[in-house]
Amino acid sequence: GQVIFHEGSYGDKMYVLHHGSVEVVIQDFVVAKLPPGSVFGEAAAMSKNVAAAKRNATIRARGLCDCRIISREALAHAVSNFPNDARLIEREMNKRLSELRQKGLLQEEDRKHVFTSSTMVHEEKE
Repeated sequence: GQVIFHEGSYGDKMYVLHHGSVEVVIQDFVVAKLPPGSVFGEAAAMSKNVAAAKRNATIRARGLCDCRIISREALAHAVSNFPNDARLIEREMNKRLSELRQKGLLQEEDRKHVFTSSTMVHEEKE
């Protein structure tokens, strides 16, 4: 399938999978398959340090896909206006990162530049 983004590449967008499915690939291993309605790319898009906003995985389409793309700026604006949604995104992101660490595919230091919803809201309002 077509690659949507590559592991290690710079990320400034979050994706919402509207139609189709994608594979999450880390170090050449498929670690998950995501169905419609899934969100991916949020960790890099929510990074505190833009220069360190690297993708944790490659995302590859499993066929025809339709994704909605949310820029870092639009995400920051949405998080500041919808804190409950921000917490939901943050919980899902932390769950995925924890699962990757348990599988030995992600190191603890790979997560240190990630926003918490309260930090993102605070920094955007300043």
